[in-house]
Amino acid sequence: MKSDLEKKTILFVLILAVGVFYAATLRRGHNPGGDFAQYILHAGNLVQGKPYADTGYIYNPHYPGLGPRSYPPVLPLMLAPIHAKFGPNLVPMKMLMVFFFMLFLAACTAWVRRSLSMIHAVAVLLLTGLHPFFWNFKDDVASDIPFLFFVFLFFWFVDRRTSQRSRKKAAWIFDAPVCGLIMALAFGTRTIGLALPVVLLLNEWSRLRKTGLFAAASCAVFLVFTVILGLVFPGGNSYLDQFRGLTVQVVLRNAMLYADAMIKFWDNGSAAWSFFRYPVFLAFLLPACFGFFRRMKRPGPAEWFPVVYLPMVLLWPTPQGARFLMPLLPLFLFWAFVGLGLIRGKILRRAAFGFLLAASALTYAFKYGTLNFGPIPGGINDEKRLNCYAFVRSATPESGVFICDEPRILALMTKRKASCYFVPDSDAEFWEYASRINAAYLVLGPDHPRFMRDLIDRHQSGLTAVYDREGFAVYQINGALQSRQLLDQRPPAINK
Repeated sequence: MKSDLEKKTILFVLILAVGVFYAATLRRGHNPGGDFAQYILHAGNLVQGKPYADTGYIYNPHYPGLGPRSYPPVLPLMLAPIHAKFGPNLVPMKMLMVFFFMLFLAACTAWVRRSLSMIHAVAVLLLTGLHPFFWNFKDDVASDIPFLFFVFLFFWFVDRRTSQRSRKKAAWIFDAPVCGLIMALAFGTRTIGLALPVVLLLNEWSRLRKTGLFAAASCAVFLVFTVILGLVFPGGNSYLDQFRGLTVQVVLRNAMLYADAMIKFWDNGSAAWSFFRYPVFLAFLLPACFGFFRRMKRPGPAEWFPVVYLPMVLLWPTPQGARFLMPLLPLFLFWAFVGLGLIRGKILRRAAFGFLLAASALTYAFKYGTLNFGPIPGGINDEKRLNCYAFVRSATPESGVFICDEPRILALMTKRKASCYFVPDSDAEFWEYASRINAAYLVLGPDHPRFMRDLIDRHQSGLTAVYDREGFAVYQINGALQSRQLLDQRPPAINK
């Protein structure tokens, strides 16, 4: 039988191996979307001593789903030293994501080891660490992976405190500040970290049938840190604008989308054999359900987490796909192996365990066979887009304000202010917004929606094409379009 030190050494080596694999396979460029650009812009402001929210991104209340005025500050604070040393270089920033993924695996494994055997802990570690989705996500400079670390650090800390210090009345004096800080860091990384204080209160209530001193003091510390973050780094309240589109239909749509996203975690990348993800998912789902309900007899923070977290995800009007389910995948695997432990008969239990491992290994192997290990196509690797941005930098004034598809990337690459276009009820509404932000240019790309092209066609007399190459066009907005006389004409409504 291996000693505890030997087991920890094995787990450490496996986590290190996953980290080396991730670092060795970093890809050039960045996945589509401008979140990373806004985080980098925030980090640059911290380095240069500029106002945190003054990134050049002009928030459009007509399209709140693109992103808030500013993001929570914890990730930019972590990126700031890298930005100070290397500038807006994606490689060291991606290495930070790899480092936090290793920390997440360490926290997750330490928490799993409290309830499962060594072999099951290794299985959770490898099935999570080598999952193709996580491997692909490592190239995103985003808050999701640091958030994972803080969530599982919270699980481990609360479980450890419950089992080791529940009888020491004064322990809460030392534990509460640590727990409150962990929750505040989670919230300061992603706003949905607000779930953790609720999870803590439910966990205390389920054990004590009251709110204990530890939970109350932890939530107080969390509140203090949250208020400080809000005062020092303002601008995140625009998240609330997204809830204007919340309806019952949106919640039902989200439920269907996230259920499908959970099943697609077992996608093998093959169009011909894609249906195999359903039996593989069901093979995990059955023991996971038994494991979850078994754990709910004496629930810990991990069992309360989906009770709080999932409703918040479903109520978020803008669906985010599998990235919002990332904290649930390791939990799902954990509950599945808890459920396997309920099977009577060692041979049957080992056979079920072997089947799940074999099915996952085949799924992962086929999926990796379809993945691109080379540069990420499109986005900031798109030479045509970069040529357009080069024109913007060289041929437009620094004070120019732009409307485009990804204003945060344009702001990062050109140092110009930018906002996003939106589907208006009329042409007048669009030009009124452009006038309000003093927009001087429109940027249109080859994949831009039809309504923008139609709008430009209807107002050719008020626009001057100053750049038109390789599918990208930059239009200067003439003074005529800013006149009240034209806006009051109320052109025909745009077909959404």
